[in-house]
Amino acid sequence: MKKTPLKRRTFLRGVAYGAPTAVALPILDCMLNENGTALAQDGALPRRLGVFYWGSGVHTNKFFPSTTGTNWELTPQLQPFAEVREHINVLRGYDIKANGIVHHVGTCVMKTGANYIKNSAQFDTDVAKESFDVTAGRTLAKGRPFEHLAIGLYTDGRGAEGLNTRSLSHRGRNQPNFAEINPQTLFDRLFGMPRINTATGAGLDVLARQSVLDAVLGDIQALMPRLGAADKMKAEQHLEAIRSIEERLVLPEGAACQQPNRPGVGRPSFSNPDIDLHHSLMVDLLTYALACDLTSVFTFRHNGWTDEWVFRDQGASARHHTLTHNEGGSQPVVDRSIRYIMGNFASLIKRLAETSEGAGSLLDNCAIMGYSEVAQGSNHSRQDIPLITAGRAGGALRTGLYHRGSRESATKLNLTMARAVGLDWASFGEAENKVDSTISQIEA
Repeated sequence: MKKTPLKRRTFLRGVAYGAPTAVALPILDCMLNENGTALAQDGALPRRLGVFYWGSGVHTNKFFPSTTGTNWELTPQLQPFAEVREHINVLRGYDIKANGIVHHVGTCVMKTGANYIKNSAQFDTDVAKESFDVTAGRTLAKGRPFEHLAIGLYTDGRGAEGLNTRSLSHRGRNQPNFAEINPQTLFDRLFGMPRINTATGAGLDVLARQSVLDAVLGDIQALMPRLGAADKMKAEQHLEAIRSIEERLVLPEGAACQQPNRPGVGRPSFSNPDIDLHHSLMVDLLTYALACDLTSVFTFRHNGWTDEWVFRDQGASARHHTLTHNEGGSQPVVDRSIRYIMGNFASLIKRLAETSEGAGSLLDNCAIMGYSEVAQGSNHSRQDIPLITAGRAGGALRTGLYHRGSRESATKLNLTMARAVGLDWASFGEAENKVDSTISQIEA
């Protein structure tokens, strides 16, 4: 029984630390039509557009399958996707159609459809126009609290090779949307929590002890009697998930005075980040944001090729990018690191697939494109860019396929994903990377 109908954007509201705060609800049965395929008041379920990026490519001989169609094999570097194979597509045969500084070219083309612009220093590059996600968010996420979310695990603090290499999202030249890598700061943004005084640490002791759910307790108590059994269970699970995130964000005892810049699980260590912890927190927070319709567009910057990123747990003693060039033999450490990255991507897909929405899952209403800026880091190849898609975009996309293209621009995937989520784009990209048709083989 659905009981009392609710509007799609229903918030539990309260006051935390003297400021208004809100907790959004996921899509409940009482917000849907009778068969659970659309919103009762607003029509179709929202479609979400996402980007997952990792730097320095793959080992193409260990990544791409040999059999196209639905019977493709799980190659060594695709093995992490075993549990979510039915939800993804793997694409080969799409290229970066431009020349220039290695890595910089593919980085810029996949974001904007155009090549980079060069500043005064040799390797200081930037974008000439806004990125794919920003353009999409202006339409797709209209009316939502966030036009797009830019999140990640690590940001290059040096910036030696320009804004193009440091950010996955841009509003234009000199306007990067740097990925939010601090789980506490992202949590505050999503829940509308007040900012902490980072100079003095004021408020940290309060934030460490109290829950955002305490602030909206009155609305929680008023809501539950209005829900049917299934919706009540879903709402309780949603609130428990929020509590779980908070518990992992709790500050260590006595830490407030030692580290005023948000101690505890905040900004990752540049020298030795806890990748597992930060990835799991960001996945949970992103899932919350999408399920509660706070945004319809996101970028997830897993690791950029310029980052001082060392996969120590995979046996690395140098930066991942450095090892793609210098490690000898079959590059076993690079191989393990690539598999680790793919495992993180797969865990995001699995989390979205396990989150129910309407008659299906949250992933069913997503169109996510994953890519790197080069095919293989060791030789900077720009042919056969590794491309992975996840989600069915509300039925617009097929999944479970390995498709091989015919040397077209990789920007064809950008246009395919944009149209899959309902954006009426005639084309995407510029010059040799301009495309006006989609990858029909993965369209439903």
